[in-house]
Amino acid sequence: MIASRYVASELESVTRKLELQLYERAAISEVLEQTSTDLELAKANEVLQTIKEEADACVAAINGGQKFYTIKYDQILTGLEGLSSGKWSMGSPLEPLIRDGISDYLHILLYYALLSKNLEKLPQLLSDQEYYGHISRCSWIMRLFYGLQIMPVKMVKFIRGHTLEELPSRLRQTLRIHNFQLVGLPIHRTWQWTKLPIAMVDTDIIQKTASLESQLDLHVKKFGKLLREFPRQESDRLEVLSDFLDLKPGSSESAVVRAVQKWHVDSCAPRPNWLVRYWPTILLALAGGPAGVAAVWQARSEIAAFIKHNLFEFARDLVKNWLVEPLRNIWSTVHHDPTSSIAIMSQGTLDTEINSLQRMLIDFLKEHEYANTVDTAVLLKEIEQGNLTQFMEIYESQLRKPIRNLVTGDLIRSLLIQIQKGKVDGSLAIHGIDKLLQSQQLVFGIVSISPALLILYLMFDSLKRLVKYGTVWSKAAKYRRSVSVSLNNVERLLNSPIEEDDGDTGYWNLGLLTLEMANLREYGAKLVPHSRTAEWSRDIDEMASSSALSTTGKLNVINRIYHVYGKYF
Repeated sequence: MIASRYVASELESVTRKLELQLYERAAISEVLEQTSTDLELAKANEVLQTIKEEADACVAAINGGQKFYTIKYDQILTGLEGLSSGKWSMGSPLEPLIRDGISDYLHILLYYALLSKNLEKLPQLLSDQEYYGHISRCSWIMRLFYGLQIMPVKMVKFIRGHTLEELPSRLRQTLRIHNFQLVGLPIHRTWQWTKLPIAMVDTDIIQKTASLESQLDLHVKKFGKLLREFPRQESDRLEVLSDFLDLKPGSSESAVVRAVQKWHVDSCAPRPNWLVRYWPTILLALAGGPAGVAAVWQARSEIAAFIKHNLFEFARDLVKNWLVEPLRNIWSTVHHDPTSSIAIMSQGTLDTEINSLQRMLIDFLKEHEYANTVDTAVLLKEIEQGNLTQFMEIYESQLRKPIRNLVTGDLIRSLLIQIQKGKVDGSLAIHGIDKLLQSQQLVFGIVSISPALLILYLMFDSLKRLVKYGTVWSKAAKYRRSVSVSLNNVERLLNSPIEEDDGDTGYWNLGLLTLEMANLREYGAKLVPHSRTAEWSRDIDEMASSSALSTTGKLNVINRIYHVYGKYF
């Protein structure tokens, strides 16, 4: 929480001061034993211990990153009321020590409580003001729909605020007012009456916006004054708290505690709740609900079949065919499983065709040359290399006498050998393609699993957004806009003379600046990675501290935020 570090440091400072005073007064324990019959002093010591435990718990909550810590007012009030009913031991060396310790702890805890409540409630007023501002900028259709939403609430309030006898006169007065606004319009422009509902809605929005602006102005000024005066008035902090709570000067600590416990801010024009906003939709659903339910019941078997086919079977086939099988193929490829290789031609086809060509050529050459002149080993090696010189020489000689060789069948045999040679060349090309496919088989497997991985990534991202934002739809754009607006407002307010102005304007600027920093810290923490959240909170706390940095230093922190965290926004 903004300014929580100041509260924690102040509470720790009070604790150190008490410990130092106890150390300086080493004889206090002996005095306490001697004055053990003084019940009031012992009771005051118990109250001090109770408030100190509450202060330690508050410091632990702040250091632990807890947003708000709820103070146990009842325990504090019980101790203060019991303490105020008796009288202090006059002249006891413990009396000023215990009294000052109780007051210091109590004032800082109450200051923290008011800070927490203001930082919780005032942003809601700003949100309500932004809501009505958004409605006022919408089209006339959306403004009419807003008027339809709030119409039942308006009617109920109007009826409750007037008796039945007053209703006719109030209605006539309302119509008279609007008639007066339309006096002087030409007769042929009677269509201007259609703008009356829009005018009524706009009037309602303007009134609510003005009320919220007035309420915000009052509470933001008081909040800024509390932030400014409490750290300054170390000796009169109770009066600062009393002034904020509109209590009389000189009010007791118990009265201030009760006032802080009861203090709250209710928006004078809150945004409509979900029932008011969605009652037209609910009404339409109820109007068509029975017929819709009957239609759904009659088509229940078709709906069940549709869900089974398009949801369950789709999910099963997606996992099986697009995730399990590709992963299995990738695993087989990595382990060089020969049965998993992809190929265009069957294994062994190329060897069979080459062996057949070799036998055909060897037999052909042996028949056309002397058998003892044919070296079979050399010939096989030449055929493997694609060298068919001897065969082509015989084929060329056959072409000189084609008719005779055609009749004897030698030319036909040569042509068939060349056809077999063409088949071998084609098989070699296809075998090369098979080698290329096998070398890229792992790539194909990864590509085939990509759609399933994409779907799984989207599902995981939706689940992460559901856990982080409470919805599967990303609110990052909304948070980025809020961070941008808050950064702009913070920089604009820092450029104004906040620290030098102790009037209403200075209080208002300081209060609004603190609220904007609180919004900036909250929304920025949702965009910044979790590993850098501590750095983000530290930088915002530096700006929120009124004494740690000057205005120039705070503007430098703004620049550092743009440089360091700009890529997340």
